[in-house]
Amino acid sequence: MTMGRLRPRLIAIPLAAVAAAEAGHLLSYSIRFGPGALAAQSAGSHAYLPGLLAMVGGAGGTAVLLALGLIGLARCTSGRRLVRRPGVYLNLASGLFVLQLVVFAGQEAGEAIAAGAALPALGDLLFWGAVGQLPVALAAAWLVGWLVAGVEAAAERLTDGSLLDLRPPAVLSLGAPGRPLHPAAPVRSRWGAAGLRGPPFPA
Repeated sequence: MTMGRLRPRLIAIPLAAVAAAEAGHLLSYSIRFGPGALAAQSAGSHAYLPGLLAMVGGAGGTAVLLALGLIGLARCTSGRRLVRRPGVYLNLASGLFVLQLVVFAGQEAGEAIAAGAALPALGDLLFWGAVGQLPVALAAAWLVGWLVAGVEAAAERLTDGSLLDLRPPAVLSLGAPGRPLHPAAPVRSRWGAAGLRGPPFPA
C-alpha cells in the first residue's frame, strides 16, 4: 500500500476513535446509571462532557457530509461507479476498540484526579469501557471503512487525469446511419451545363 493510499486511513482512524470513544462513554454511563446517566455526566468533573459530545457530534457529522460530497462529485463527473478496495473490517474494529478504550480510561482517570478522588479500579475501567466501547467500535468500523474506501476511490478518480480527456463531440450526420455525409452535388440546369438560359429571341 502506497503512502498516498495510507494517508486517509491514518487521519480518519484516530479521529474516528476519539469521536466514537465519546459515544461509547455516553453508552457506558447510560447502561451503568440508567435514567440518571445524563445528570451524572453533567455535574462535577463530568460537566465538560455534554459540550464535548456536542462538539464531537458536529465535527463528525461535518466530516461525513464532506466525504459523501467528495464521493458524489466523483460519481457525477465520471458517470461511473467507484471501485472500492476491500477493507479489513475486523482489523479496523479491533483497532478502533483499543483506541477508544485508551481514550475512555484516560478520561476516567483525569476526571478522578480533577475531582480529588481515588483512581477507578482497573477491572471497572476495562469492564465498563468494553460494555460501552465495543458496540460503538463495531458500528464505527463499518461506517469508517465504507467512507474511507469511497474517499480513496473518489480521490483516485478525480486525480487520475481521466476527467481532463476532453474530446470534440461527434458530428451528427443527416444521412443514413453508417454512411458518410458527402457534400451536395452541384445543381445542374435542365437547360444545359452552363446554367439557366432564357428563351431564344425570335429571329
